[in-house]
Amino acid sequence: MKIIRKIKYKSKYWGKTKFIQLAAIRFLQKIIYWEWLFFYIKDISNVQNVTQISSVPINFRKAEAADILSIDQMQFPLNENALKELKDGCECIVGLWQQQIVYFAWINYRQIFERTVMNFKLSPNQAYVYRVFTLPAFRGFGIARSGYQFLFDYLSRKGKTACIVAVNLENRPSIHSIVKSGFERFGHLIYYKTGNKSKIFYTNLSKIFK
Repeated sequence: MKIIRKIKYKSKYWGKTKFIQLAAIRFLQKIIYWEWLFFYIKDISNVQNVTQISSVPINFRKAEAADILSIDQMQFPLNENALKELKDGCECIVGLWQQQIVYFAWINYRQIFERTVMNFKLSPNQAYVYRVFTLPAFRGFGIARSGYQFLFDYLSRKGKTACIVAVNLENRPSIHSIVKSGFERFGHLIYYKTGNKSKIFYTNLSKIFK
């Protein structure tokens, strides 16, 4: 696992002593954990024209409640909180190919929450994009990057200037799309699950969101 190699060779986050390194490695080897990277654009108006247009004709628009029910039948089933998130002020953008939803992305304007393990308030000019998904059969056509292009335009019209997105460390294609869309890495989160609860093992986001 990547984080274990990082502890072995860099010892960047958990101290310099061999004892701390070995303790961290043994701990992570016995649990299920997730490692997420966070990316940020300070001014989306400066990157609106860098995104590659999809080679497949996609129509992007704001989702409605009926779309959410349709999304739940895709290969990325949503939980029962999805409709509640819409009522709480979150929004969902969908991408359609011949009336079929093949892409979606969610937007939160108030806070960052990653698998309920943390909650950081956003500034009035910021938006957090999460739960981004493209159907496997439609990947590799630039749809995700076109989706970010639409999101930047959409957020600009709502008066937002900055955008944050998070992605699993192992999701290399998504990281590639995010970087190509103009995002820069700024944060790191590792959390693990014990029973029914998720706990943070490491994050530097608290230093960023004060």
